[in-house]
Amino acid sequence: MPAPVELPTSNQGLPRTEHLGRQTSLSQGQATLSWNGVPDRPAHLDDIPTEIWAQAQLFCCSERAQQTNSEFPTFTGPQIESRIEVLEQDIRHTQIMQEIFQMEAGVALVHYHDMKQAEHEEEEKLQKLRKTEKELADLHLIAHTMFAPSSV
Repeated sequence: MPAPVELPTSNQGLPRTEHLGRQTSLSQGQATLSWNGVPDRPAHLDDIPTEIWAQAQLFCCSERAQQTNSEFPTFTGPQIESRIEVLEQDIRHTQIMQEIFQMEAGVALVHYHDMKQAEHEEEEKLQKLRKTEKELADLHLIAHTMFAPSSV
């Protein structure tokens, strides 16, 4: 079983971008890469999640990887295109979900503010009612003190 690929923890070791392409230390024929791959192409990275797969493949293309005698990349053109297609679908789906949650959060926020306003209004009503209750209790006490109830 091939050794696990060591992923860089920073941009150090990743291929440099110059103009429109990437500069790597891989020369033609140095790695067994072709658009469609070769029958004995290592497939140990094929089933890992795309985010990790892309990082691993890019690292394998880097000068740092070649200087440390790390593995060569194992990707094929169709693999990249397939992963791009799935990734673009995931991006579209995630964008739609984010927009839905954003709208729902906006509706919930408006509802929250409406409820907080209603709560505040009810609190004010309750304070007025409690004040009136105390005033009536005071009046009741005054009435009993000044005007004794008649016995019938």
